[in-house]
Amino acid sequence: MNKHKDRMKRQLSQIFIVLLGSVFLLSDLAVSGAPTPAEELLPEELEQIAQGNGYKEVKDFYYQLPGYVGRPYMYGYDLEGDEGNSAVFWAMKTNDSSQRAGSYYLLVAKRDSISQSLMLVKAIQWSALGVLYHSRSKSVNLAKFKYVDSLNASGPDTTINRLNAFVRENESSTDLFVEYKGNWLVLMQSDW
Repeated sequence: MNKHKDRMKRQLSQIFIVLLGSVFLLSDLAVSGAPTPAEELLPEELEQIAQGNGYKEVKDFYYQLPGYVGRPYMYGYDLEGDEGNSAVFWAMKTNDSSQRAGSYYLLVAKRDSISQSLMLVKAIQWSALGVLYHSRSKSVNLAKFKYVDSLNASGPDTTINRLNAFVRENESSTDLFVEYKGNWLVLMQSDW
């Protein structure tokens, strides 16, 4: 009889541990806001821009960045006009399913004044995913920046006070992207 009670207690303890672990896991997902794999990550407007230009959303964005709760997109990097007049978001080429380093793209879109639609203006290939947020910098000198199309070329030795910019951040690095005279430049964390 005691053996039966002991075995039953052990089984109940194991069930309790499994249930408790499940509660913690579910509460962690609820707090992080991470969508389930079936959920779409991008607003429909941004998803259409991606698809119309040969890109798709990064489905496992949150699994690539454990612990981060930011979104794979950001509206309002451009200081001109309303926040909805510009956006930047993560995507990958439609024909690339490997998601290897270097296969990610930051798609930059601006609202066209005639069609009133967001249009892709720049695709920046970048090797490391990260959450996106607005830059808090008021002014920067571009001398330490590099052109995103040629990371060997330094930016001009000029200070700009009005930034059309955004930050990409993950657990190991932070990059500041700035638009200057139609070109995109980046200040990588190693250059700060």
